[in-house]
Amino acid sequence: MREITCCFTGHRPQNLAFGSDEEHEACLRVKAELDARVREAVDDGYRVFLSGMALGADIWAAETVLALKERVPGISLCCILPCATQASRWNRAQRARHERILSLCDEAVTMRPVYTRACMFERNREMIGRSGRLIAVYDGRGRGGTCFTVKLALCEGLEVVTIDPGGGEEAPP
Repeated sequence: MREITCCFTGHRPQNLAFGSDEEHEACLRVKAELDARVREAVDDGYRVFLSGMALGADIWAAETVLALKERVPGISLCCILPCATQASRWNRAQRARHERILSLCDEAVTMRPVYTRACMFERNREMIGRSGRLIAVYDGRGRGGTCFTVKLALCEGLEVVTIDPGGGEEAPP
């Protein structure tokens, strides 16, 4: 299954230069790149896509897969939640978006019933363990959950495709 599964990681809005402004030129470029990279993955035989459902890149990736599912039969979205309370502190619009994606995905897996210090890392390890490719919205910073996930993927032998959210070339893995 690993050879047909692709997962995502990426920065949250507060760690992006454009923040939560999804109409910003850089955000629109990141979303277009996500679409192109998901299409490439499908062309390369990937059929199952895993999203950790965090705000920012994870949500955009999930929405990209859902939009593509309408036109490409045989692909699926699995949401890997770190905990059942993941969206509990988000604003109403963010929670509604999260719930909409969960209602449309093919499978949802919850790592823990409530937040723990380790649940995000457990979620990331689960996604990497199931996947053959990682698509990362990653600026190359040497710390944080996105960096950890990219490094883990490389250690596990996954192909890592990066999208630089800053507007330049692809970030180095």
